Amino acid sequence: MTNLVKSVFLLSLVVATTAMAQETRTEARDLRSTEQPWSGSIAVGPAFAAGLKSKNALYDVAGAVNYNFNQEVSGKVFADMAFAEQSKDEYFYNFGAGANYAPMAWSMRKASPYVSADAGYGSTRNAGESKKDALAVGAAGGMRFLTQALNWDLQVHYAVLTAQNEGTTPSVVAVRGGVNF
Repeated sequence: MTNLVKSVFLLSLVVATTAMAQETRTEARDLRSTEQPWSGSIAVGPAFAAGLKSKNALYDVAGAVNYNFNQEVSGKVFADMAFAEQSKDEYFYNFGAGANYAPMAWSMRKASPYVSADAGYGSTRNAGESKKDALAVGAAGGMRFLTQALNWDLQVHYAVLTAQNEGTTPSVVAVRGGVNF
């Protein structure tokens, strides 16, 4: 799974770099993902867990399908998976729906801050092999960078399970970079 995460991250960087290079060769224009009602995103990065008895950082891979209501508001259906290097180790999986709000998207041409909230089905396993499934809620903040061919972003996402696993409440913080298409 480690090679998969590295491959997706490297592919994201190549696509973002190519898109930025293309923009420098052509006349810059304002392109927002709201030109199309539907968009998608893929993001990867490290995650840090609490309540999972984890001693190491986790890998985080997230994907979403978004519906853009306008330049500022979008809804999303997502999958977010934070996992350890070994398949038998701890994980925090989260599948659900949420909303993104970019309050300055209409006024900023090249970059736009945003916040996000989500809720869904969460599944965790701690290092002691104890599993727990329950409602998970999350919040995020980030910065979206706009190029002519592609949007990319940097994000910090926090998710917490609404139930306890062996007396602790599992949560995870992920720092990730992604591409939006």
